[in-house]
Amino acid sequence: SGDNVVVDVEVVTLAEDLASLGVDRVDLLKMDIEGHELAALTGLLPMLRERRVTHMLVEIHKKHLGKEGVDRLIEMVIGCGYETRWLDEAAMTKTGWRAAASGPGDRSVIDRTLPVSGPEDPLIRDLGNFKVLWSLPVRES
Repeated sequence: SGDNVVVDVEVVTLAEDLASLGVDRVDLLKMDIEGHELAALTGLLPMLRERRVTHMLVEIHKKHLGKEGVDRLIEMVIGCGYETRWLDEAAMTKTGWRAAASGPGDRSVIDRTLPVSGPEDPLIRDLGNFKVLWSLPVRES
């Protein structure tokens, strides 16, 4: 009918939402939220700083975030101690990363992604949309 409907919703951070569900640790967080990655991961900072998220597969949308937003996002996550790796779409299919992510302990897909030093890395500097895998470093025992 063309009438606008207004709905009030409560806004919570991702860390608060996970806590309300009783989730203390996350092995793999997959995120594709069309340019809202910086806001969402800022809301996850308490868990990132406490190393309670092991891996994050995130599609980054530079057209929505802008260069400054992408720079802040990557620097923020690296600052929490995460290694950044770029996932080439073609390599993802070849390595079967989806199957690896669902099985226990298979790091072979992570080992075949390409390390990124920061937002100015030539691998990602000129990309519009790209996927990154952020992982906590593996501790030697």
